[in-house]
Amino acid sequence: MYPIENKKDPLQTWLAIFAGWTFVALVFAFTYFFQGQLSAKSIPFGRFLLWQIASCYVWFLLTPLILLATTRFLPEGKRFYRNLVLLVLSALGILALQLGINAFILPPLGFPSNRRFDTFFEAYQFMVVSLLPLSVMLYLMTTGAVFVSIYYRKYRNRELINSQIEGNLTKARLQVLQMQLRPHFLFNTHNVISQLIHKDPDSAERLLNNLNDLLQNSVERYEEAEIPLKRELEFIEKYLEIEQVRFGERLNIEMKIDPDAPAALVPYMILLPLIENAVKHGISPQINGGKIEIVSRKEGEHLLLKVADNGVGIANHEANKLSAGIGLVNTKSRLLHLYQDRQTFEIYSEDQKGFLVRIKIPFKRRDESVRNNNV
Repeated sequence: MYPIENKKDPLQTWLAIFAGWTFVALVFAFTYFFQGQLSAKSIPFGRFLLWQIASCYVWFLLTPLILLATTRFLPEGKRFYRNLVLLVLSALGILALQLGINAFILPPLGFPSNRRFDTFFEAYQFMVVSLLPLSVMLYLMTTGAVFVSIYYRKYRNRELINSQIEGNLTKARLQVLQMQLRPHFLFNTHNVISQLIHKDPDSAERLLNNLNDLLQNSVERYEEAEIPLKRELEFIEKYLEIEQVRFGERLNIEMKIDPDAPAALVPYMILLPLIENAVKHGISPQINGGKIEIVSRKEGEHLLLKVADNGVGIANHEANKLSAGIGLVNTKSRLLHLYQDRQTFEIYSEDQKGFLVRIKIPFKRRDESVRNNNV
């Protein structure tokens, strides 16, 4: 779909474009007719109208090409200069095609009235000399309209997404809490603490403190959409300490955090459902347990987050089913709301080779986020 099309009724959009080119043809026909009257040319209005209708309908037929070139080679981001060059080259090609079609159809319609051409090349030369400035102007006007439409639609989409985020904030908070504190996690932690109260009171007290910190963190931070990765990892460490008591030596944790990563902003509680899945599907089913690897590093303008385990793994079609669970669905939804198409969420798994989740989001720090919000 082209950016100027009405999603509900694209035909209505193209009829409006057709009407627009018809209006341009009428304006030019009247303009040239009155100019001819002032210069004592005896060319009837109908002849001017025929020429302009033919020429402007050529523009109408070329409009899809202009839309395609403008949207495909939109000069922005990392490819600004590359796309700008391609946009100019495509413009030259479309202009050459437009003038060529005019050289083919206008002479049989009597344009120009005071000259005849022996070859197509002669007609083409005349069109280039006489019509090129006007053609460039019309092309720039059309491209400008497309640019306005593209950026207006992006603005509207951004406003709509922000509105949806605000409107669903309460629901999202409940989903996050549901994702973070699942009943099975609370029950398992309760059982572990109950067993340790008499055997190892110090460990039981430490787990109670960690659980209290987790609950307090969930209540205090629920309004924050993004937090520094350093704080996220502090929360995860408390969670993993509880799981470490449950699984003992069966659970091995390896963290690979680049020096630049802790200051980066990440969605609040983004890692917990990934680690929970790794514990449930990678560590718990194995008698000897396994290892969970947590990786974060800067890759260009993005932050990579990776959680992997060396558990039993599952087939890819089963991985798709697992990704439909509430935790991962919630994670994907939050990433989409926060970053739109600037994020990736990938799940990999093979039999006997563990489970891997990769997330890429824009790399930004707290001061950069504040600046962007003030722009």
